[in-house]
Order: sequence, then structure tokens, then C-alpha cells
Amino acid sequence: MSNGLSKDERKQLQDIKPFVKQRVSISLTLSGILLLGYVLYAYLLTGDGALGGQKVWGEMTLVIIASVAMVVLGVLTAGIYTWWCRNRLDPNMNRIREGKPHE
Repeated sequence: MSNGLSKDERKQLQDIKPFVKQRVSISLTLSGILLLGYVLYAYLLTGDGALGGQKVWGEMTLVIIASVAMVVLGVLTAGIYTWWCRNRLDPNMNRIREGKPHE
């Protein structure tokens, strides 16, 4: 045994590593998209208000529309991550835990 792990546990750990890398990659990508959105939103809020205060549709200003867009973007990124975990990550992790070969 190495590090207190059995042979099967070491095999599982090796099989899980690619999925952990994928999870980190997807998490960082989605977080980067959110961060970019927040940076753009902050840009609208700064300054003298000339850009963010522009009326786009009726009484709706660019800042109000950007606020709603950020909420929608947050929900979308959370939904994409949840979908990916349920449909891609979890089935593979369960297969590895059960000792079945990777498909």
C-alpha cells in the first residue's frame, strides 16, 4: 500500500484525475465568463453615468438592462455547470466507484 491506499483506491484515484481536470477547466471557464460580465457591468456603473444612463427602450437604461443580463448570465452558467455535472461527470464518477471500465 502507498499513502495508506489500497491498489483499487490508487486505480480509482488515477481514473478520477482526468475528470477533476475537466471540472476545474469548466469551472474556471464559466467563472471567467461571469467575471468578464461583472467587469463590463462595473464599467457601465463608473464614470459620469453618460454611458450607463443612456435610455435604450422606453425608460429602461443600459445599466438596468445590464443588471438583468448579469442575473440571467449567473443562472445560465450555474445551469450549464449543473447540467455538465449531472450528465457527464456524475455518471463517470459512479462508474469508477463501482469499478466498471470507462466508456
